Amino acid sequence: MGLTITVTLAALIGAIALLHFSWAFGGDWPAPKGGNLAIYVTAGTRRPGRAITLAVATAIAVAGLVVAASRAKVPAPWDMLAAGAYFVVTLVFFGRGVAGYFPALWRRAEGLPFHRINRVFYSPLCLVIGAGLAINILIL
Repeated sequence: MGLTITVTLAALIGAIALLHFSWAFGGDWPAPKGGNLAIYVTAGTRRPGRAITLAVATAIAVAGLVVAASRAKVPAPWDMLAAGAYFVVTLVFFGRGVAGYFPALWRRAEGLPFHRINRVFYSPLCLVIGAGLAINILIL
């Protein structure tokens, strides 16, 4: 069961990274064709630049790799580094999930589609991933 959870979480995080890579190279989903992607995926109205989007996509991809590698036996002292990286990934997903419910952080987004999508989809997804990562580490 633990391997299934690990693979599922790594694949989900990988899919999120791929989505961010697609945005970096002009993809527009989930915006309607010809729509402004930024109002669906950011708290603003300007699409982030390619460099920052690539940096975020790369960070998410690395997080997916950390999760995928979490079942590998790693020799000391690298085992502590791997455990620390997994812990950081878990905290980041929990933090992003919880942050979605702090109104002060998202005031700029009020009235934009992102505001609703963040509370209904993005933040709960991050909380589920964070919880999955926490449960996964307990059954390693």
